[in-house]
Amino acid sequence: MSVRHSPEKIYNAVERVLVEKYGVKGEDPEGRITRQSRSLKIDFPDPEDHFSDVSFAIDAVPAVPWDDHWAIPNRDRDQWDNDEGRWIKTNPVQFADNTDTLATAPTSPTVGAVNGYRPIVRLLRQVRHIHLEGQRPGGLFVEIAAYYDWKQGLVTGTSWAELLASTMEHVAQRLLDSAQDGLPDPILGTPLKPALDPWQWTSAGQTFERLAGDAREALTAERCQAAKLWRDILGTNDRGQILPLPDGCDAAGFAIGSITAVDALGSNQPRGFALNRLRQR
Repeated sequence: MSVRHSPEKIYNAVERVLVEKYGVKGEDPEGRITRQSRSLKIDFPDPEDHFSDVSFAIDAVPAVPWDDHWAIPNRDRDQWDNDEGRWIKTNPVQFADNTDTLATAPTSPTVGAVNGYRPIVRLLRQVRHIHLEGQRPGGLFVEIAAYYDWKQGLVTGTSWAELLASTMEHVAQRLLDSAQDGLPDPILGTPLKPALDPWQWTSAGQTFERLAGDAREALTAERCQAAKLWRDILGTNDRGQILPLPDGCDAAGFAIGSITAVDALGSNQPRGFALNRLRQR
């Protein structure tokens, strides 16, 4: 298979294999596959969790060789009959290798002994999913923006709260800056495809700018108000709220009784995000 073949032919071949293995969600009793524009989402259940049928999910994107790189189908299926636009050149293998390097680099910020890059990217994708769901740029574009910011040493902090706030600030600025010339592919150096309209970059940048402001406010807020701000930023997944309410706090961010716990998000010494409660979508 190569770029000479239609993306539809490649997609259908991959779909047949995955559907035979996992079934289609909503069509088969235990189906896990959801068809998407150019990928197939596969849900994987947690065998120890009887309250949720999804522990994590992956998107399987068909790819074919293109010179020394790879090609994936255009997200716009109307382009699949266009010889010039049906395939998008990319190199996810090399980007994955570069990400591994960044996620183990001694220069990357840490929380304790843990390199912060991967956990923060997961949180960032969650934030994008909640506040930009169904809009562009997608999760990969936002992750690439964060990749540049971490690689350039712009992100600072010693807690999960500080690192996420710093990452959102720099991602916001990078998205705003991309309105002019787009965001470069981290491997090819050319603008990422499919291209976005300037207003899409600007709208996403302004959204992250606002959320970064809320995160900075949470860092110094009283514990109940800080928890309210972080819960609004991170939102929900299939299991409900990403962050539980701290003892003695209500959902509006007010104290409801005597408080003795000190485990506060966004306090002068933030303790982290209870990452074990976050499930990657």
